Amino acid sequence: MRNRDWRYMENGLSIPTEAGYCDQPSIVKAADGTWICSVTTGKGGEGAKGQYVNITRSTDRGRTWSSPIALETTEWESAYSSLAVAPSGRVYCFYCYNLDHVDIDRVPLARYDMGGYYCFRYSEDYGITWSDRHVVPVRDFEIDEEQDPAFRAFEGKPLRFFWNVSRVFFVGNVCYSALIKYHYKPDDVLHSSEGVLLRCEGLDEDPDNARWETLPDGKVGLRTPGGGGRVAEEQSYVQLSDGTLFVTYRTIDGHPACTLSRDGGHTFEPARYMCYSDGRLMKHNRAATFIWPLGQGQYLYWFNNQGLKSFQRRNPIWCALGQETPTPDGLTLTFSEPELLLYHDSEHVAMSYPDLLWDDGWYITETQKVEARIHLIDGTFMEKLRAQSASVAAPAFSWCGGPTIQWPDMVFSEGSHHVQGDHRDLSGSGFTVALTVENAQLGETLLSTWTCDGGLRLQLDEEGFLSVEMGDCMATCTLHGGISLAGGQHKLALIIDPRANVLYTVVDGKMDDGGDRLTSGWHWMNRSIIAVPGALARTGASLKSYSLYDRALMTCEAAGL
Repeated sequence: MRNRDWRYMENGLSIPTEAGYCDQPSIVKAADGTWICSVTTGKGGEGAKGQYVNITRSTDRGRTWSSPIALETTEWESAYSSLAVAPSGRVYCFYCYNLDHVDIDRVPLARYDMGGYYCFRYSEDYGITWSDRHVVPVRDFEIDEEQDPAFRAFEGKPLRFFWNVSRVFFVGNVCYSALIKYHYKPDDVLHSSEGVLLRCEGLDEDPDNARWETLPDGKVGLRTPGGGGRVAEEQSYVQLSDGTLFVTYRTIDGHPACTLSRDGGHTFEPARYMCYSDGRLMKHNRAATFIWPLGQGQYLYWFNNQGLKSFQRRNPIWCALGQETPTPDGLTLTFSEPELLLYHDSEHVAMSYPDLLWDDGWYITETQKVEARIHLIDGTFMEKLRAQSASVAAPAFSWCGGPTIQWPDMVFSEGSHHVQGDHRDLSGSGFTVALTVENAQLGETLLSTWTCDGGLRLQLDEEGFLSVEMGDCMATCTLHGGISLAGGQHKLALIIDPRANVLYTVVDGKMDDGGDRLTSGWHWMNRSIIAVPGALARTGASLKSYSLYDRALMTCEAAGL
């Protein structure tokens, strides 16, 4: 298959790991310009004995990498590392380590890569050599004290259950690290969880005598909003311009959670589910949901944009722009509509655990736990995302009443004959159909080019929600909406993105994510559709105008129409 799209997962640059398992590629740019990357890897599967953190370096922006080195011996588990550059230029690597050498072949645990001791080492030569190991003191909370006695210790060695996957960061001489504590159960390892924040002063001046705090105050960490589930984990923190700490994290409630601290992490506001700027709840499953600063009061937010309550469906990846917004109590973040950031053409591929790097352009890492890659985000994409507006070239054609228009074939893929494998040419850029409807009726067909050979059909169902059917004579796909179009005037755009195999709609400037009605508002296209055949367009009485654009617009572009 030929697909040169920068968003396509396999077009990223590979980061070296073991041929087996890899996770969480954390990446920083050292003071001399070298990229340093740490990855959890190993020959076995996730959580297997001998899993370890490796370090590799690149001096040519990820095109080639040095031979990886193990931060610890590979006999005992080290995992889930995060790199941070201190103001001095030192590079720190934080990670979980089985320091007591608890043997999971003997202890009644399914895994012990997510526990042990939280450790760090640092490098003063841009990642070539590393200091001795240091152990971070972590205060116990209720979730630790309530652990089943059978899992409190083994052969006199204390058992501790925690991990971290998000970016460790410095604000001046203060270092912050997320940590997730979890309640272990043999039949449900991550049965319940909550987040804490490690805060350290004096780390860079004297690592042996640094002053560590486990926050928030008290013995209860960051949990889900009232009435939420038992899972609140993989917290990702950023500090806003006024010093406010904003944190987002995953749940099993179908929505990501967030909260704020205005006193350096000692106390946090009651947690809430994340929402768009107009108050609609954002959707996310049990997967990494990270946030990073972009500068100028803006932040990049990574999420999956669907409301499953499980680990499943981590493809495609969506992003939103967070912007600092004043309130009477201080700054908070408000979020834009979603944009499609990365994808793979197989719905079974599950990307996650990213990191973000600036080096004359924005780079983002990801892994599906088999390979790790880094991607250069298209500069024009970032400009449009950050501006939240963009001019759009004139449509291929428009209709505002009058004689019906003959639609051309909408070609999604062209391929050679008599070949093995999938050799589709996905260099095309899709289509967008923009419509204006007024006082639409239940069950009304708004626009149709459908014939016995297929086509495109947009209509309202009997409850007033949009229903889309698209295909050719051999294959079809459907899309259902969660925003009612009955009554009043509505502007909508159907975005057809064949490279990402995704279609979705933007209604009155908002992406239709299914709302309370559907788990997801976007839908996979049928990969077997070669082209949607053209035909004379038939229009409903409520359709006032429509236009066809010869590419898949970004959400912010479609909203601007």
